[in-house]
Amino acid sequence: MEEILSIPIPKEIKARLEEYKDFDWKNYLIEVIKRRLKELEVQNLLSDIDRVNERLETSEIPSWRLIREERDARS
Repeated sequence: MEEILSIPIPKEIKARLEEYKDFDWKNYLIEVIKRRLKELEVQNLLSDIDRVNERLETSEIPSWRLIREERDARS
């Protein structure tokens, strides 16, 4: 089901849009909104990850050493 989103735009822009009546403005704007929503959602996720990372304790052992030890243990 679809909802109606109504936004006021300047008359000049509306007049310019009318010049391109055969362009599918509805679907174009829906795609632009979807893309922006994805960007905002990614920003929120990254902010969440940053908050989690800030609470993590740092290790005294460098990560490269831990990785090397793990790889050597598998051999």
